[in-house]
Amino acid sequence: MPMVSPRRKAYLIISITFLLGVIAGASGHYLFSPVSAPSSARTVASLTAELSETLHLDPDQRSRVETILSDSKRQYQEVKDRMHPEMLTIRHATRKRVRDLLLENQKPLFDQWTRELDAKYEREKKAAEESNK
Repeated sequence: MPMVSPRRKAYLIISITFLLGVIAGASGHYLFSPVSAPSSARTVASLTAELSETLHLDPDQRSRVETILSDSKRQYQEVKDRMHPEMLTIRHATRKRVRDLLLENQKPLFDQWTRELDAKYEREKKAAEESNK
């Protein structure tokens, strides 16, 4: 097995550390953020209109594309509905683990932060539902 030079080893360690930082940051965001309700949710009608305009669809194609997109949206929602309880369990467990390591004076601040995060999620979810009607 060829020996790795100290310089290459240093580059490898730095690269792996950077990659792990990116993964940890993305995971933290994913775990602490509520189960997403996209704030820029696009409706089937808007996607159909955009595709129709971009691709110059005829009326039959437009109708069929709309059916396909509606079906896909339903399938996505079914997957999301199945995953939602498990995602909530992970989120609550993560929050509990973080809260358990905090000092007593930090816990109320963390509780307030999570309440605000949850309220923001509910507002975004409601707005997304309204825009999809």
